[in-house]
Order: sequence, then structure tokens, then C-alpha cells
Amino acid sequence: MIEDLAALQRTVDDFLHAAVHDIRGPLGQVRALAVLLARQHKTSLSADGQELCGLIEAASKRAVEVVESIHVFAGVLEAPVFGVTDLDAVVDSARFTLQGVIGENRGVITRDDLGSIQGDRSKLMLLFEELFRNALKFRGEAPPRIHCSIQHTADEYVVLSVTDNGAGIDQQDADLVFKPLKRLHGREYEGTGMGLAICRRIVEMHGGKIWVANGSAENGSQRGGAEFRFTLPNFQTVAT
Repeated sequence: MIEDLAALQRTVDDFLHAAVHDIRGPLGQVRALAVLLARQHKTSLSADGQELCGLIEAASKRAVEVVESIHVFAGVLEAPVFGVTDLDAVVDSARFTLQGVIGENRGVITRDDLGSIQGDRSKLMLLFEELFRNALKFRGEAPPRIHCSIQHTADEYVVLSVTDNGAGIDQQDADLVFKPLKRLHGREYEGTGMGLAICRRIVEMHGGKIWVANGSAENGSQRGGAEFRFTLPNFQTVAT
């Protein structure tokens, strides 16, 4: 039974990778042709024609982004490679990868001493990258402030938190945000709606769970923002 499920998973993975490859090329060509048409025939195209070319380019660009997100999601489905993982180094690497967009938003990402857990380093780095991207995208009026902390429990898991001072989330949407291709804000924000779905999948592959709530009260006032919490295997418990 387990072997059959593993074979089925490999078939699904192979299909997703092949489909992404075969779809990505034509979509890219459509976008390039729309840009070329608008550029080379700018004087002969009517205003409506120019607008249509722009709509074709925007729609194909959006489609390419969705396909790319599905490709990333397919990569997440691959079996994790577990090992002792330094979470401080993972968070620092994710922060370094996003330093451009962090700087553009005048954001600051800080962390406590997080220690080590048992996990897949590359997938956990992607997890933090996606959580940071989400916080930077749904920022409030103030510059983004993102903080990572950890809580040690009595069982075999640790609870990690990524908090921000952004727009927060309606609690009725607390589960919907983790569904693939779910965009609660429509076209108001760029994105494909895959980021938090990727986060959930990574956490679940580690045997944990992830949830989100609005920021808790602080100093007698509502801090606002969102707090993503997730559980991961405790290295000390796994190692013994």
C-alpha cells in the first residue's frame, strides 16, 4: 500500500513538472508577441488595439506567475530530507534573500535565538521566505516590522511565531488564506495565492500544523498585524 502511494506521488510529481514546462513556454511566447505587436505597430494600432495588447500582456504575465507558483508547489511535494537544522541560519538566509524587497519597504526583520530543530533546511528556508513576503506585501501604513520567536513545549514539538505590524487578517478567513490559489484581496495586491499554501504544505510535511491570528494586545492596546504560528519537531526530543 505504501509503495503504491509512493508510486502515485511520483506520477503526480512527474505530471506537474511536465505540465508546467509545457505550459510555461507558450504563455511566455504569447506575452512576448503581445509586447512586440504593440511596439512595432504602435502607430498603426488604434487606441483600442493598444489596450487589447496591454490586456493580453497582463493576462499572460499573470498566467506565467501562476504556473511558476505551481512549479514551486510541485517542488515542495518532493520528499523532504531531514537533518539537524539551525533555524537562526535559516531565518538569516531567508532575510538575506529578500533584502531587496525589505529595503524597498523600509522593513526590519528580527529574531530571537531559535536554536535547532529536525527538518529539511531548504524547505524551511522557503517557509520563512514566504511568510516574510506575505508580511511585506500586506503591510500597514508604518514600515514593516517582522519578528520570529520560539516557544518550547513539554511535548515533542516547538511552536514558532512570525509576527508583523501589518494589515492583519479577518478571523473568518484564517483558514482560507492557506488554500491554493486563494486570493482574498482580489487584484488589490499582486500575487498568485500560493505562498501560504506552500507554507502549510511544508509544515505538514514536518508533521506540524500552522495557523494565523491577529496580533495580540500589547501594553494595553491592540498591536494589530498578523501572527503566524506553526509547530515543528523538537530536535532534543527527536535525538533522544
